[in-house]
Amino acid sequence: MVDTTAQQYEVPHAKKIKYNLDPTAVRAMVTGFKAYDTDNSGSMDKKELKKLLIDLGMREITNEEVEACMKEVDTDADELISWNEFIDMYGK
Repeated sequence: MVDTTAQQYEVPHAKKIKYNLDPTAVRAMVTGFKAYDTDNSGSMDKKELKKLLIDLGMREITNEEVEACMKEVDTDADELISWNEFIDMYGK
């Protein structure tokens, strides 16, 4: 049986190098992503992103600021943050 969860949350080697991600950082990323992907869809919507940003200390963040963040991170403009987009957000 193949572990699809591990495959779903794979970090490409080039991104590990680019963002200097060691195994501990990768595990933290996976844990964080899963914690905020509350509907287990494999991506984060605006509501889930807002919760993440609030928990990171942005307590007064507005919906407009969440929207701006979403536009910056959501490179394929599907109004969701995919795992791959999250890696880039985390790495930066």
